[in-house]
Amino acid sequence: MKQDYAKAARWLEAAAKQEYRIAYYNLATINRRGLGRAKDHAAAAKLYAKAANRGYVRSQYRLGWYLYRGIGVAKDISQAASWIGKAATAGHAKSQHSLGWMYAKGNGVKQNPATALAWFRKAAEQGYSDSQARLGLLYRKGIGAKQDKVEAYMWYSLAASNAKAASKARKDAGKYRGRLAKTMLPAQISKAKQRFKDFRAK
Repeated sequence: MKQDYAKAARWLEAAAKQEYRIAYYNLATINRRGLGRAKDHAAAAKLYAKAANRGYVRSQYRLGWYLYRGIGVAKDISQAASWIGKAATAGHAKSQHSLGWMYAKGNGVKQNPATALAWFRKAAEQGYSDSQARLGLLYRKGIGAKQDKVEAYMWYSLAASNAKAASKARKDAGKYRGRLAKTMLPAQISKAKQRFKDFRAK
């Protein structure tokens, strides 16, 4: 069935007048994606901000990235980190992964490898495959934590199993896990596989 975005926008605009935060978010998305109208990132940013200020986590993340990239608003990496941090603290996995990268690179926050690893782990524990792959690398190289090949193997395995089939992320996780395995003892690999099974059983 053909979507009537113009009609949907009218309903959302009416709901937005009642200050419903999900209406702000959905209307922002219509403007961002140009559904039934021309794309308007400035309008989208204002609407995301209204929803974000009312505690809507997905809008906090989206507003953060608009600020980070300077889309529809003036670029402000510090404010971007603040909004993404709010969403991450609320448990939004994609925000946790993004905040991990900010701490890893020192973008908008003071660089801190251990804090970066902690945020990647929060997202990874929710099944976010990009964070799982990143943890594999960090534990393999000993960045932000003591080197732990068993832990690295487990996270690579989880990333390989969770990423989309035939995706680059899945192939890369499998590739690096294979390289890592060549440096491990059979007992270490066995332990890593058991950790993988235990994690999946949660």
